[in-house]
Amino acid sequence: MSKSLNNVVNPIEMVEKYGLDEFRYFLLRESSFENDGNFTESRIKTVITELANTIGNLACRCLCKKLNPTDYMTNQFILEKNIDINLINELNTTIKKTNEYMNIPDIQNYINTIYHFSQEVNKYITHTEPWILIKKDMKRFEEVRYNMYESLRIITLLLSPILIEKTKIILEHLQINLNDSELEYGYFTDKHKIKIEIKPLFNKN
Repeated sequence: MSKSLNNVVNPIEMVEKYGLDEFRYFLLRESSFENDGNFTESRIKTVITELANTIGNLACRCLCKKLNPTDYMTNQFILEKNIDINLINELNTTIKKTNEYMNIPDIQNYINTIYHFSQEVNKYITHTEPWILIKKDMKRFEEVRYNMYESLRIITLLLSPILIEKTKIILEHLQINLNDSELEYGYFTDKHKIKIEIKPLFNKN
């Protein structure tokens, strides 16, 4: 972009069109402090769609009525299956990497690391099929659901400096305070209250 080429973009218009959280996320993900980034509205739409398909989808899957017949969750986090162990190892790796990237700082890779983990969590949910477990194996369902919620909580905390308003909505539904929740697996206690039926967080353009 260049004033001499008369191809600058009004950021206020972009915020009004796509949302402040979404536009901030796009700018931080698509460029680094050292290098220029490419800007197109089609790319903004793609990034927002990716957000909807990962973070937005994960929030809706975790906080839907179908997987939350009551307004509380049970503390089940005995990791016995490889798929659970692999997920939590990935969670811990994500925490470690994002901490390193934030200290550099390298916000682009910070965001990409969270995005990758969000994809892995969605794959975990697809593979474990909690909507079937809830009908056949309640103990296993509670284990899977606990891992889903812990993953969503960590992702939300990591994204809270970027998706400021959207993460507030998720935290409200999880009924946790940003300052009291730690970046460590095992936060949720038995009978932790939650709010279900979260509305879609992002509009697919």
